[in-house]
Amino acid sequence: MGEKEKTVDILDIRYYLEHQLMPRWFLKDTEVFLAALLKPNANFLYTTIQKICEKEGVELPYKKEQYQLELFSISEEIEAICITLPEPEKSTLCKRVYLLFDRKQKKYKFFTIERGDIFESRCTLNFIEMNFLCGWDLEEENLVHLNYAVCLNGQEEEVNKIKELFST
Repeated sequence: MGEKEKTVDILDIRYYLEHQLMPRWFLKDTEVFLAALLKPNANFLYTTIQKICEKEGVELPYKKEQYQLELFSISEEIEAICITLPEPEKSTLCKRVYLLFDRKQKKYKFFTIERGDIFESRCTLNFIEMNFLCGWDLEEENLVHLNYAVCLNGQEEEVNKIKELFST
C-alpha cells in the first residue's frame, strides 16, 4: 500500500513562515531581513505568504491589512518592531512577533506571542485560550524554541517581559 501524500494547508504555511522562515532569516541575516520588512509600501510578509500559497496551490484567506508593523524604541540603543499577524486559528500560531535589536552590540532577538490552549477542566475537556511569550535563538545552524511565560494582560505586559528578557 502506497503512502498517502500529505497536503499542505494555510495553517502549515503560516506555521512555517512564523516558526521557521522568519526567525531563521532575521537571526542569520538581520540587516537584509529588516531592509525587506521595512521597505515602504511593500508589505513584505503578506507578499511572502502570498507567494508560498501560490507555489503550494493554497488559497490565501488573509488580507494585506492584517499584517501590521509598528516601530518603537525601547531605549537609546534598543529598537523594536512589533508585527501584528492575522488572528491565529489554532494553538502555536502567532498573534504578534517582536523583533528587538541593538545594532551597536550586534544583539538581535526574535520573540513570538503564540496562541496556546490550556485545559480548564479535565472533567469537561474545556480549553482556555492563552498567549505564550516565546522566542527563537539560532545555535550554529539550528533554531531553538524557547517558552518564557504566559501573557494574560495584553501588549504592555508583553513588551515589559520582552524588555526584561532582552536585557539579561
